[in-house]
Amino acid sequence: MNLARTPSLLFRQVCMLAWVGGLFAARHPLPALCAFALLLAGDWPRARVPARFVLLCLCYAAGWGVALAALPETPPTPAWVTGKPQRVTGIVDDVDGLPDGRLRIMLRDVHPVFPEGGASPVVTAGDEGDGSEAEGLPVDVAEGEDRADSRPARPTVAENAAGRGEGAGQPETARAGSHLPPEVRAMGGETGRGVQPAPLVPPAPPLPGRLVWTWEHPVALPLTGQTVTATLAVKPVRGFANPGGQDSAAYWQRRDAHFRAWARDDMPRAEVTGAPSGPAALRAWLRERLVDTLGGPQGITRGGGVLLAILFGDRFHLDSAMLDLFARTDLLHSLALSGQHLAVAGLFAGAAVLLVGRFTPGVFLRLPRRKLLFVLSLPPAAAYLWLGNAPPSLVRAALMLLFWTVLALADRPGVLLDGLLWAVGCILLFDPDAVYDLGLQLSALAVASIALSLPFAAWLHGGGHHGNFRPGTAPPLAGVTGSTGTLSTGTEGISDAGGPDTATLRDGVWQRVRRTLMLMALTTLAVQVALLPVQLIGFGRASPWFALNLLWLPFADLVVLPLGALGLVCEAADLTRPLAGPLLMVAALPCEGLMWLLEWMEGAGLLAVPAMLRPHWTAALGYGALVVAFASLPGRLFHFPARGRASHHAPHGATPAGTLLAGARAAAPCLPPLARRLLPFALALLLAGPVLRLYAATDGTVRVSVLDVGQGQAIAIDLPGDRRLLVDGGGFNSPRFDAGRDLVAPALTANRSPRLDMVLNTHPDTDHLRGLIHILDRFAVDAFATNGDAPRGLNARDLSRVLARTGMEATPMYAGEVLPLGDGLALRVLHPPQKHRGSSNNKALVLRLERDGRGLAVLCGDAEAPALRDILRSGAPLKAEVLVLPHHGSASSLLPAFYDAVAPRLAIASCGVDNRYGFPVAAVRAALAERGVTLRTTGEAGCIMLGWDDGGRGPLTLDTSRDRGAADTSAFGE
Repeated sequence: MNLARTPSLLFRQVCMLAWVGGLFAARHPLPALCAFALLLAGDWPRARVPARFVLLCLCYAAGWGVALAALPETPPTPAWVTGKPQRVTGIVDDVDGLPDGRLRIMLRDVHPVFPEGGASPVVTAGDEGDGSEAEGLPVDVAEGEDRADSRPARPTVAENAAGRGEGAGQPETARAGSHLPPEVRAMGGETGRGVQPAPLVPPAPPLPGRLVWTWEHPVALPLTGQTVTATLAVKPVRGFANPGGQDSAAYWQRRDAHFRAWARDDMPRAEVTGAPSGPAALRAWLRERLVDTLGGPQGITRGGGVLLAILFGDRFHLDSAMLDLFARTDLLHSLALSGQHLAVAGLFAGAAVLLVGRFTPGVFLRLPRRKLLFVLSLPPAAAYLWLGNAPPSLVRAALMLLFWTVLALADRPGVLLDGLLWAVGCILLFDPDAVYDLGLQLSALAVASIALSLPFAAWLHGGGHHGNFRPGTAPPLAGVTGSTGTLSTGTEGISDAGGPDTATLRDGVWQRVRRTLMLMALTTLAVQVALLPVQLIGFGRASPWFALNLLWLPFADLVVLPLGALGLVCEAADLTRPLAGPLLMVAALPCEGLMWLLEWMEGAGLLAVPAMLRPHWTAALGYGALVVAFASLPGRLFHFPARGRASHHAPHGATPAGTLLAGARAAAPCLPPLARRLLPFALALLLAGPVLRLYAATDGTVRVSVLDVGQGQAIAIDLPGDRRLLVDGGGFNSPRFDAGRDLVAPALTANRSPRLDMVLNTHPDTDHLRGLIHILDRFAVDAFATNGDAPRGLNARDLSRVLARTGMEATPMYAGEVLPLGDGLALRVLHPPQKHRGSSNNKALVLRLERDGRGLAVLCGDAEAPALRDILRSGAPLKAEVLVLPHHGSASSLLPAFYDAVAPRLAIASCGVDNRYGFPVAAVRAALAERGVTLRTTGEAGCIMLGWDDGGRGPLTLDTSRDRGAADTSAFGE
């Protein structure tokens, strides 16, 4: 079979790809236009026909128009949403288990609860919460979270069904519930602590869209369809906006969730009423029985937690540290329910086909084995879709399986890429904004990479030559070019006669095992290679341990999933339940072994992955074009000789290396047309990022970027000659959300190497220091300077560990010191003087960036009025064009005389949006307005980028992330 002459993509499929490119143009017009140009180049033999060229352009324009019309808009915030705790009620739309004992509850039709004749929500003493929700944090974390390692027991269905007969018709466990604490068992006439009697119909309008509520250590388990009334501080969803970062608000907008809330323990005084939907109740009941078999809510092992995540998509019994190990070894995808997990459906379908062949082989006369295998895989896939609560990743995989089945029944030989295109087209037809979903992008790229790697897989499976394959009997094959050099699909088939051909059957067991392992290795490598730029852009990491997939995935797909599914089936009936325990315990053993291995690797220091450069978006397109061009080479540039046979192309006596070199030289002028068309574009796009990086390093501009890190501070200073400094790194108390890893590092590595000439910490408060620990640990840092104050608690422990590992020392800096930065630039220390006594804030470093005495910016840390008075008395030069307000614009740092001495044109407050402190306070705003000083805040503007060209001699320029829409420019999705 000639792989270079497999059928081309149909022109209508190319038109669909043009339409997808247009969808992408609504938010990323330039990347989409470049992708469209690549598509035209790849299919130029057809696209050069004027009528077809116009049609492709119309498809692109149509996609652009549809995407613009479908872009979600931020709805107005109702007047009753004040950010203060109040009594609200809503209907549960979805519930997900999150790591560290948390629930994420999606509520719809949310509105406040008002008392009879009242005009304010019912909130009494004790309902105000603890004020711990952090401004700007993702919806699943909060600044005031505790760091306890204990795993809370997840509530059971029984705890929601007490009283009023809500449990009628449900399993026995769902009709119990007398043990539910009184403060959350507000049914049967009982009310929770601090809650007024039953409310009347609320007069206020409901929230537009949905509310995403994160409940840590919950004391009740709401299910889909039930009504929840709770005391929550409702706030609009707001993401961070930094160059190179991702705006989480866009993700939640696509899920129609525009508001958020966070609570823990019994703080919300939750009342759960009404009967849940039948599927949700049954799923929760099965989950409870499985948890009981694995040791109960308090005794479930880590392996049991992994098994629960694989079966139900529920990570409630996992912890963040465990998931971080999975992420650093590139195994996290195995916990996200997706197409890989549907392998269990194929296993059950395969077993059913074997039984049919054993007892009723006549069925194959009407429905061949290949088609029957596809058909029988659909019911278990649908069951798994329900069991996993239908996450988007699993829905995508099931949809692809459905289209592959339809195409197989229609006798289409090549179904892999065809099914992928049909599935993606169907998803985008109903949800055009899903084109920005990074999960969909990764899924589509993974399947496409497998299809493009199949010519090489065919050679491995066929014993080293293509002759072992014939149309309709080969395992999945895919070419990339047809006879005209257009984009092409491949062929996929399982023999209708029931298996591989005679030559394959004659191979020994070891040969088959070896080829299977090689096929798995090739597939894993192909997926990793294809996803590399997207992983770097989207996540900033590429694990060298991706080969662990070869060890873990066979166990996950062939042991954990099948035995776990069988154990779950046995759990459903009391008669077979004794069999469930052994099955589930055996299924959990590989999970426990994997955790042991990862922890050993972590203890040995093998999982320390340094920060990596996040490529420019042009690299992803160029890399993709290069991969497609390379995939078009089998049968042209490369010749795969049969193992054990002499190649007829090799001269007598030639060495293998000489044969390959001679073959490559002879074939070089004969590159496939597709490769010849794409390679110039690929090389140009791959060079674009380095060229832009070189230009930024040599253009002589001084840049100061006040990053959007919520209620904290992080300031990056870029100097001519590719020199960089970082002053503070933001930080939160959350054990899950690291400002350095999730906010600062992406901004610093956006088309830049992870290297810093100096890191400075103004003072060791968490909101300034915590994010620096990741930077010091993962970046190449030449020097680290502080104000001389030592951190405490967890910050002290983690910082000491990092400094010991890297060999760096913390160098204190004091007033009067000047750090020369070259070419007349310097960083002058204004405060604190040596041996200064005062509070932590009043000992903070205060710095002045200057150029030949001209003040560019004054950075004040958290200095308060006493420290500012000391600076005034010192007589140091203060005048500067930009003032980063001391202590985020607090009242304690308000000193008008200091403003007069600095005389800035622009003042910047690094603070969270709608923060609970009210920073910058009204008095600070008034004092700046009185002096004609422009005020910008990171919470409102995102990252604030300042520039002075000509090495700091030029005028001040200002740009912000939200003004330019830079929040989504790091990656092709959020």
